[in-house]
Amino acid sequence: MTLKEVCQANPDGFTLDLETGKMATHKSGYYVSLTNFSDSKPNFDAIVKAYSLFSKACGRKCYIGGWKDGDKYYIDITVHVTEYEPAMILKNLFGQKAIYDCKAQKSIEFYL
Repeated sequence: MTLKEVCQANPDGFTLDLETGKMATHKSGYYVSLTNFSDSKPNFDAIVKAYSLFSKACGRKCYIGGWKDGDKYYIDITVHVTEYEPAMILKNLFGQKAIYDCKAQKSIEFYL
């Protein structure tokens, strides 16, 4: 399944392990986005290339998270962090408005 197909099949949201092609299944910890791509017609090939660059640069496992809101897709390169404090540091460093709590299965939004 391509990234575009995953987005279309999961408009309410997903976190994809691009290396295995399977959805991430973390039951605890937090997902924090390192990027913020939003577009009504995203360049999926460019996002996949950016994912590869981030994975190598970070030296850790990255994921692709996304959802659709209206006619816009939001697609992020995301990392999984086990503790809240490092998640908050990354959120602030990368200027994110929210982190995703895997245990509660919901986004925690912050007002910048």
